[in-house]
Amino acid sequence: MIALCIASDSALLAGRPLQDGDRGETNFSPLPMRAGRARARVIGRLLAVSERGEDPEPLLLSPPSSVAAEVEVDADLVRRLLEAQHPDLATQPISKYAEGWDNSLFRIGESWLARLPRRSVAAPLVALELEWLPRFAPELPLALPVPIRAGLPGAGYPWPWSISRWLPGRPAAGSDLDPHGAATVLGRFLAALHALEVPEGAPSSAHRGVPPRLRGEPFLSTLAGLRDSVDGDRIARVWHALTDVQDWTGPPVWCHGDLHPFNLLVENGRLSAVLDWGDFHAAEPAPDLAVAWLLLPRSEHPRFRETCGRLDDDTWQRGKAWGLYLAVMFVSAGRAGAGRGATLLGREALRRILG
Repeated sequence: MIALCIASDSALLAGRPLQDGDRGETNFSPLPMRAGRARARVIGRLLAVSERGEDPEPLLLSPPSSVAAEVEVDADLVRRLLEAQHPDLATQPISKYAEGWDNSLFRIGESWLARLPRRSVAAPLVALELEWLPRFAPELPLALPVPIRAGLPGAGYPWPWSISRWLPGRPAAGSDLDPHGAATVLGRFLAALHALEVPEGAPSSAHRGVPPRLRGEPFLSTLAGLRDSVDGDRIARVWHALTDVQDWTGPPVWCHGDLHPFNLLVENGRLSAVLDWGDFHAAEPAPDLAVAWLLLPRSEHPRFRETCGRLDDDTWQRGKAWGLYLAVMFVSAGRAGAGRGATLLGREALRRILG
């Protein structure tokens, strides 16, 4: 099996609209409406479809041309960094695994994954993950990509970087996930995360750590660029209805901030790991609830909500608003070159939300 540690676009998915790019990803026939669990499996197989055998390549997001790397990272650079800072790993095979919006990922041998920022905006997040993920991991019921080793600037590379264990599995966006089990496991994971103590000085987020109504301008701007392929008027009406609720009044809780199927690993049909903690922060739980509409059939939402803990109706509705927000952003990302998987994921979420 394989592992994924996608670094999502903190600019795009935080709400800054992409420029028009490749439109070829948006024109496909709608999928037929089917029962919840069966339909989720159909989506998983469509996302993972391959002509090459029983174990297709993992479905990865690709950075669009509008999110260019500020520093090109290749295997030779990774090897030079290892030789200077982690020489015991420098003789192992190094291969590029994936390139996300923010980070380039390289597999080192069979057991390690190096994660190097490709844009300056991602560099400070390395330090946050080094500080917090080792604290979170023992308290949570799913694996995390805990940084085991820290890397420093060097060999012409300007930013800190990290090395974590290679996590087995494949992304939930391209797997035959059991949605019934996933609803329970994911709900329990979020209940545990949201119950962790939040100390003074915990990181915040200007993009995800705010009520969704405050993200209306980038949402509607991105939506306007998709009106040739989605029902923009209907989506806008639903957005305004979902965001017309009371803001969070409780104490801050830890929030992953970017919980979607490309950031979840699956082994043998079961969720196994939660990846890419670059957007984690302390605020309210609603952004994490978006995963219900991005991953789970509507028939499993009651189970997910129950296992998440006590969620009032306004918080659940704000979570649905975040689901709508991310669905539109994924459709936009697919149009701009992030790949057909982004488009499929966004459109399926829109179907769940719009009914």
